[in-house]
Amino acid sequence: MDFRTAQKNAAVVKQIVDVYRLSRNDVTSGKISDLENRNLWDSQQSVVEQILDECSLIDLRVIHAIASIGYHERGIRHRYLNNGNESVEIIEMAITENEEELLRKHSKYSAFLSTQELREQILSRIDLSQDLIEGMKIIKLS
Repeated sequence: MDFRTAQKNAAVVKQIVDVYRLSRNDVTSGKISDLENRNLWDSQQSVVEQILDECSLIDLRVIHAIASIGYHERGIRHRYLNNGNESVEIIEMAITENEEELLRKHSKYSAFLSTQELREQILSRIDLSQDLIEGMKIIKLS
């Protein structure tokens, strides 16, 4: 995969991130019950599934590669409680590869996956939006 392909498919990645951002705004308002939170999660997943259903195999490979870059290249994260609040400490790691090399490295695995397998792996990511945001920053797509 090359950087130009990622640039062409950046709109799909941004669309998925926007779905998570909109639902996160509803949750952070603080006026939401557990049931409403669950319904919001379900509707969010449904929208993401619809977006992924419209994606080509190349689109899915780009999404998978960017999320992988965001997860593996952003540094080491340590989560801990600080006075009852969760805090995250990030230890930055130097990235020695350029955008092309990162995309090539993180898309090797996805070349062997089918459309359905890629879709399932993308949907199973817990921090998908965070991974995509970080990946887009690292390869300078945002």
